[in-house]
Amino acid sequence: MPTIFGKNFIKECVLNFLAPQKPNILLLRQDFQSFQNLFLKEIDIEYFHLFNSRTDGFKKDKVLQENVILKAVPKNKIQSTKIKISSSQGISDLELIKEKEFSIELLFKKIGKLNIIHLPVNEHEEEAMHLFSKWSHSLNSFGMKVSTGPIVPFRCKSHLKHKKPKNSNYVPLLWMHNCLKMELSWPNKKTDKESWIIDNKQSNSKTIRNKNYIFLRRFSSKDENAKLVATPHFEQYFEHDKLGLENHLNYLHKPKGTMTIEEVLGLSVLYNSSLFDAYIRSLSGNTQVSATELNSIPLPPLDIIKKIGVQYLSLNGHGIQEIDTIVNQTFKVPQIHI
Repeated sequence: MPTIFGKNFIKECVLNFLAPQKPNILLLRQDFQSFQNLFLKEIDIEYFHLFNSRTDGFKKDKVLQENVILKAVPKNKIQSTKIKISSSQGISDLELIKEKEFSIELLFKKIGKLNIIHLPVNEHEEEAMHLFSKWSHSLNSFGMKVSTGPIVPFRCKSHLKHKKPKNSNYVPLLWMHNCLKMELSWPNKKTDKESWIIDNKQSNSKTIRNKNYIFLRRFSSKDENAKLVATPHFEQYFEHDKLGLENHLNYLHKPKGTMTIEEVLGLSVLYNSSLFDAYIRSLSGNTQVSATELNSIPLPPLDIIKKIGVQYLSLNGHGIQEIDTIVNQTFKVPQIHI
């Protein structure tokens, strides 16, 4: 982090800062808590400009990076209540940008210990931001949480196999490529990714109990339409008591119980919806959707989530094309589609 953020600098200067990604990357990380507190305590942010393209900003240097420009000034007695946001694809269309002004209360949220900044760049992200701001529940209030897959393959290579040996205590190992929207595709073999991990005393800390989960990819390609991919999993899918989950996957679970079918499907549908995608995009400028973010995001009441699950279940496995229709009608929002 540049040393220009010392207090003396902040008190004497106007800060114009080109950041390599949206500010939430710094503001959401637990190890940047001291930076968060100092930055938001000492300065007022006046303006954000976002570059939507990762290639146009530094095309000559062949740098692939999402960028944002922010302008900030030292706090004073008359605190600003508004922030301007603009966006462009890159540098070539800067003359065509449109600014929009938002209240600070709408853009800046504190959820628990986390400081979150919304940077909406279109009407879909604005619609999602307004709707989510009305919700007061979270995974924690449902007795649920998102954790990260414990298996880092290169650290336990000796425990992994491409093919299960006969009469052995190996259990399925799941990777990102196994987890599709509303569908678990396993083994779906790849030559560089093993499909099995042994379940013994040495690997016990690396496996998880087989029960109802939602698997969530931690990373998304910039070329992918969806920012988040959620895969419902039910215990009966495997006959094994344990599962292996690679570190690039998160998993949503109920630590002191088991999620119902309606809960699993309802949350999976919500996470896979264009509405949720728009909200995530208003928050996150990188390709990673962290467990910290997912655990903090506001959610509607659980009974509404269950009703979404029931609706999807009634379509007998043919409802993936109806996800947005179900969600948009449930929350009475305009038709948002990825």
